Amino acid sequence: PVADGSAGQVLQTDGSGNLSWVDNPSPDYVKLQSASAASAAQYLVFNNLDVATYKYFDFNISYVPATDNSYARFRFRTGTGSATSGSDVIDAANYGYSWTHHWGTNNFGEIAKTSQVSIQLTDNVGNVSDDGEGMSFNMRINFAASSESHAANLQNFITYQYAGRDQDNNISQGSGRGAFHGGSTYPTGFQFYMNTGTIAAHTYTLYGMKR
Repeated sequence: PVADGSAGQVLQTDGSGNLSWVDNPSPDYVKLQSASAASAAQYLVFNNLDVATYKYFDFNISYVPATDNSYARFRFRTGTGSATSGSDVIDAANYGYSWTHHWGTNNFGEIAKTSQVSIQLTDNVGNVSDDGEGMSFNMRINFAASSESHAANLQNFITYQYAGRDQDNNISQGSGRGAFHGGSTYPTGFQFYMNTGTIAAHTYTLYGMKR
């Protein structure tokens, strides 16, 4: 092309020897949020996710629990409120989940439940105060869209892997999955939180994959 194009544009060929400047296409996989904090928070709340644009979100987090014998939970959300309970929180007993857990040497466990009001992600972490205790999650969160056939009943679900360290210096790890079967409910967000106490030091990143 004779012209220089605009900032950020790229060259495109039509396959017949002709080149032109075009806007650089946006990637399908996008980093949306990231944060790192030493302060405590019981709930990490993500509202107003663009579920019309993104089919699923990858949520990666590492954290230290502030309270011993605590574990992480997950709930879907609707609306824009900051409240940790109430109309924006989907807490109907329509969750089901299962996970497998390995800790120490040749110690295994698994659990599966249905008709729950949240998704329990792991077993308890720690029973004595130790700043080295902690967990890391790599979670994929899928959202239903009202345009999809039977979407609300089938497509609000999560899959994840995790690893952690307990008070005995054991490395625990496992994987799980969970779903919300909510009829005509279409979530637009989620919350990651502790069953008791708070999340102490933590860092996370949220990515979105376009539909």
